[in-house]
Order: sequence, then C-alpha cells, then structure tokens
Amino acid sequence: MTPLAYPSVGTSNFIKNFLALSKTEVPERRAGDPSYPKTAAECVAQALFAPWKRLDRPVGLRWDPEEAKRHAYQWRAPTKDPPTTQHGANRLAIIGLSALTAVPVSSGSRVHLSVIGAIGTGDRFSLAWPIWTMPASLSAIRALLSHPKLCEPRALDYLGVNHVRLTRRVTLDRLRNFTHAVPLETR
Repeated sequence: MTPLAYPSVGTSNFIKNFLALSKTEVPERRAGDPSYPKTAAECVAQALFAPWKRLDRPVGLRWDPEEAKRHAYQWRAPTKDPPTTQHGANRLAIIGLSALTAVPVSSGSRVHLSVIGAIGTGDRFSLAWPIWTMPASLSAIRALLSHPKLCEPRALDYLGVNHVRLTRRVTLDRLRNFTHAVPLETR
C-alpha cells in the first residue's frame, strides 16, 4: 500500500473510501443550495476555481488537513461532528495518486514503500511537490517529483519551478492526517 494511505482504524478505511469516491459522481445534495454541482465535472471545477466550502458528506481520503478533528481549545469533542469534504478535490486526488509511483525500498533489514516526492518514512514522512509555471506533461511532472534536488531551495528554477510545497503526515489520536502544505524555505 502507498505511504499516502492511512491504516484502517474504526470507520476509516482508505481502500473503501477510495472506491466509494471513485464510484460517486456527485455527492449527496445539500438542501436548498443552488450552487451545488450537478455533475462530476462541476465538482472538479468547483474544487479548482472556487473557494472550498467542504459541505460534502462522502468520506474523504484524510489528505485535507481540515478533516483532522483536533480537540485542543474546543468546548466539545469535534470527533462528534460528521466529517465534511470537498468532493471534487478528492476526485482530483484519486487521479493524482496514479502519478505518485510507489516502489519498494530497503533500509537495513526492513522493506517499505517509497513514493516519488517523499521525504522520510514512518512518523517522519513528508511529501514535496513542485509548483511549476509552464504547462507540463505527465512524464515531465514525474521527472520533477523524482528530481534529486527537489527539496533544495531554488535548485529547479531553471526547469520552470516557482517553488516547492511540503506537507507532513501526522498522527492525531489513532488517525493519520496531513498538515497544510507550506512552501519550502528559500535560503
């Protein structure tokens, strides 16, 4: 399984959620919202070109930091609130996952999966990706993601990369989530 998936805990099951999102064209309609998308294409367009409202009921992939239910400084346990997601963003994530090739890597006596753009393993797993300024083919994107200097500041400027963003995988209670992506520091 890819390091981008989280282990099954309680009602959170990455594979089951992945399949449900793949099969669901449009999420459950919210009452009275005229801006609600009517097609999968509208869901994706809303995720790409409009501020996210995160009103959708289908379970997400736990890649959106807003899906994390943090307890600190809250009057009541936020885990009681039903999860909401941005359906179009999850559909885009499913498509994007195919670009993040995973391969087995050995370190010492252990074998684990590594994914392009990944830094570290286990509790220190992070994912970096470039923000490029020119149109790019899938093979060019994969080459940028696997570039050995991906995380070196300004090293990919000559390839049209504006900056590199980084997210860390964190564990909250028993569930894994990702942090908000931040630009890598330039030196």
